[in-house]
Amino acid sequence: MRKIIPLLVLCSLFFSCSTLSKSQTESVHQFGEVTENFSAYPSAIMNELAEIRMKRGLFYASTLTDPMRQLNELDSIHSQRKYDYKVSESIDVTFRVIDKYAQSLILLSSEDYNDNLQSHAATMGLDIDSLITLYNTTDNSRSLPTGIGDALGNIIGYGGDRYIRGKQAEKIKDFVIKADTLIAVMTSNLLEYLESSNLQELISYEENMIRRNYLSYLQLTKASTFESQRDYLRLKQNIDAAKELRAQTIQATTDLKEAHNELVKVIQKKQKLYRTIQELQVFYLQVTNLRRTLKALNEEQN
Repeated sequence: MRKIIPLLVLCSLFFSCSTLSKSQTESVHQFGEVTENFSAYPSAIMNELAEIRMKRGLFYASTLTDPMRQLNELDSIHSQRKYDYKVSESIDVTFRVIDKYAQSLILLSSEDYNDNLQSHAATMGLDIDSLITLYNTTDNSRSLPTGIGDALGNIIGYGGDRYIRGKQAEKIKDFVIKADTLIAVMTSNLLEYLESSNLQELISYEENMIRRNYLSYLQLTKASTFESQRDYLRLKQNIDAAKELRAQTIQATTDLKEAHNELVKVIQKKQKLYRTIQELQVFYLQVTNLRRTLKALNEEQN
C-alpha cells in the first residue's frame, strides 16, 4: 500500500490542523485514489452503447438471405463500431485532465523526495498542460487556465530532503485554488454531456432497436433458440446497466465538484478538515457504485 495521504498533507501545509482521526485520514486518502481514473466512467457509457449497437445489429444481419447483402451489413456494423469507439476516445481525452490533476495531488503528497519524483513531476506537468491545450482548442467558450503543469514543476523545485516547507506550501496552496476553476469547468462540461438530450435519445434509440431487431430476427428466421433468447436478455441487461452507469456518473461528477469546492473553502478560510469529510465520503460511495457497475458490465462482455 502506498504511503500517500493527498489532501491530509495539503491541509498540514496550509494551516495548523488538529490531529486527524483514522477515519478522517482514510477519507482524505480515498479522494486521490478514486479520482485519478475518473475519465473511465463517461467513456464506458459510449463503449457499452457501441457494443450494444454491434450485437443487436447481428440480429438484423441474420435476417438477410442474400449473402452479399449480409456481408455488406456486417462490414457496416464493423465500421460503425470503429467509429463509435473513436468518438468515445475523443470524449475521454479531455476528461483525462481530471485524472492528471488527481494524480498530481497524490504526487505532491509523496514523502519520498528524490530525482525520480522530480522527473515524474515534470512529465506529469507536461501531460496536464498538453491536455489543457488540447481541450482549449476544442472548446473556446470555456477555456481552462494554463500553466498548471508548470506550477506543478515549480512546486517540486522547491523541495529537498525536507519536501514540505514555507514557499512550497504557499505554491501548493495556489496550485489547488487555481485548479478549482479546472475542476469546475470540466465537471460542468461532463454534466452537460451526460445530461444532454443527445445522449438520452441515443440510449432510448438503442433500447428500442434491441427489441425491434430481435423481433425481425424471430419473424424472418423462425429461429428462437436458447442462445438467441439469452443474447436478447443480455442486451436488455446491458442497456439497463448503461442507463444506470449514466445516472451514477452524473451523481459522482456532482459530488466530485462539491468535494473539491469544499476543499478550497477549507484552504482559503482555514477551516478544519472535518468539514470536508462528508462530501468526500459521499463522493467515495458514488465512485464505488460506479466501479461495481462497470465491473459487472466487463464481466458480462467476457
